[in-house]
Amino acid sequence: MLTQEGGIFSVFKNRSLMPPRILLYLVNEVKSSITRKIPHLKKNKKKNLHESQVISVQQQRTKLPIYFVREELLQLIRENQVVVVVGETGSGKTTQLTQYLHEEYEFTTNGGGIVGCTQPRRVASVSVAKRVSEEMETELGDKVGYAIHGVLLRETLKDSDLEKYRVIVMDEAHERSLSTDVLFGILKKVVGRRRDFKLIVTSATLNAQKFSHFFGSAPIFQIPGRTFSVEVFYRNTPCEDYVEAASSTDPGYGDILIFMTGQDEIEEVRKLLILPIYSQLPSDLQAKIFQKAEDGARKCIVATNIAETSLTVDGIFHVIETGYSKVKVYNPRMGMDALQVFPVSRASADQRAGRAGRTGPGKCYRLYSESAYQDEMLPSPVWF
Repeated sequence: MLTQEGGIFSVFKNRSLMPPRILLYLVNEVKSSITRKIPHLKKNKKKNLHESQVISVQQQRTKLPIYFVREELLQLIRENQVVVVVGETGSGKTTQLTQYLHEEYEFTTNGGGIVGCTQPRRVASVSVAKRVSEEMETELGDKVGYAIHGVLLRETLKDSDLEKYRVIVMDEAHERSLSTDVLFGILKKVVGRRRDFKLIVTSATLNAQKFSHFFGSAPIFQIPGRTFSVEVFYRNTPCEDYVEAASSTDPGYGDILIFMTGQDEIEEVRKLLILPIYSQLPSDLQAKIFQKAEDGARKCIVATNIAETSLTVDGIFHVIETGYSKVKVYNPRMGMDALQVFPVSRASADQRAGRAGRTGPGKCYRLYSESAYQDEMLPSPVWF
């Protein structure tokens, strides 16, 4: 998978001649050297999955909303260079669309080229790539890989036409940043120069009409429905201390995901519980959130907005949503960027609620009133 801030995931046909055919990229983070020639593809040393687990995974695929509109969606992609895809969280956009595209061009065009899918964060690239490799019954690093130290923007400096890519899927397009906005402009030029290139823009909460207009009135495809329903609860009055309110909320059975703004608040809640996840946490500790809880135990994950998109943690049935996140803001007096706490947008709040409906019917507890959601929150994120 490609990450919009730091990684990519891809899928390949012949591993003796080329890298994986599905590659997950991170797009926005810029921590690796610009002279790096080949994205590092992580290898999974584990043996093939147990047959019963594979069957279970395949059964899950057939229950996703995107499965029922597969042919209709692929036909629209065949007829157009750019397609905007909108679907609810949990509809299967990220994991299934890349596989459909891989299968489409594997057999109809005799292979060739990579299917790349960008993700806004590294942990999303890693987790989605692992999930797709499991569903394709292949080792991670064979047909499916990810790169978290190679940025798609950097590749355009060496290859302005992105010749090795057959399809790019810009996932979670509403997670906008300077890097993603620049990348959209570059991909628009690539679409104009390469008639064999396909661009798919997807999101659960994006303003489809604006993106469609940017790409010359590109068609919009709506994936109907979501896998599981999410019941949303609001507070009658605003809470004075959302950290304390989140810590004292007990939703009953099932694992819990709590959204906080940063490491300091997560560490404060962690004294009572818990499994943390934030961007600066080492990857081996981040991976603990995907481990199954011991028998009779409940898992409680406290996360920043790193867990807002593309992450599926089995067993999460409850989301406690504080309504805040940290945003990087430029301070002209100091001449540097600083992280400040701001209310999230309605789009981000809906994404967070969707985390509770990935593996079963869930509930979302919002620590603010419904009137605050409707009247005080912006409809979509604003980047400073």
